[in-house]
Amino acid sequence: MNGILESLLVDSLKASAAWIKDRIVNADTDQFAKKIFRVFDAHGIKRTQIPVMLHESFGITVDDIKNPTTFKKKITGDLLVFLSDTFNLNPKWFHDDKEHIYNEISAYKAMIRNYVDLLVRIRRQKKLVNLIVYKPVGKLSASSDLKMILSEDCTINGIEFERHIVIRELWRWEEYGGDQIRLMTRMFFALNLGYVFGYSASYDNLHDLDDGKIFVSEVRRIPKDLWQPDFYAIYTGEGSLAALDTETMSEILEWGKKQNLIQYFEKKARKRITSNPLKKFCQTQELSGAND
Repeated sequence: MNGILESLLVDSLKASAAWIKDRIVNADTDQFAKKIFRVFDAHGIKRTQIPVMLHESFGITVDDIKNPTTFKKKITGDLLVFLSDTFNLNPKWFHDDKEHIYNEISAYKAMIRNYVDLLVRIRRQKKLVNLIVYKPVGKLSASSDLKMILSEDCTINGIEFERHIVIRELWRWEEYGGDQIRLMTRMFFALNLGYVFGYSASYDNLHDLDDGKIFVSEVRRIPKDLWQPDFYAIYTGEGSLAALDTETMSEILEWGKKQNLIQYFEKKARKRITSNPLKKFCQTQELSGAND
């Protein structure tokens, strides 16, 4: 998000703390508390650590964070401002209704269509495309340091690859809920369209990122039968994906199936392709990962 716009949103939130508090009091505060807990969980902050990292002026104790019911009593507009600043969250994520919290499902439907059209254009050029996660040079300090690309010809961190098209940051906390959906939908289409995804299988692999290495040793195709949102929270070695709203994700995926986007892609992409360079590659990847 544009830094100026984000600053304006935060300033707006600060100026309307009383209004937000009123909205919280008259809303489903259990849901608000659960969403905030998800932020802590996704950042690896244990419940017992919450009172320590929160400013003392909020008066949060260990007893207050036992569960959403006790925590919701402490939620105020000022606390939301603090959380927004601390985690670089979009303030609107906290106080809009459900449709706006996830930046409107319709926006993601349009994004998916654009994404499929992009893949069509690349495939028409007979390009071999990989969906890869990489870490820019430097120490990995947060999930937001990871980037996701469509790779053609390029050099990343001194490693030669085909040129790449940058999609966006893999995690961006100011659009917390929305980017989980973006990531999952891209992975969904990557699986169904035969692309590969670079990932780290466990936290033990993250040391490879400290000096800017890419996940090249573990790039392979993820079996389609593993397409479960909850599973990816473990499969990628990152807890962030656990925050995904599975009902929202299911609605988007169901829409994608009804739109026949996979068939649309195959039909459009193959019009000018005499052979599929991905097929043999993906089969090789599946075989190489079969014994893992």
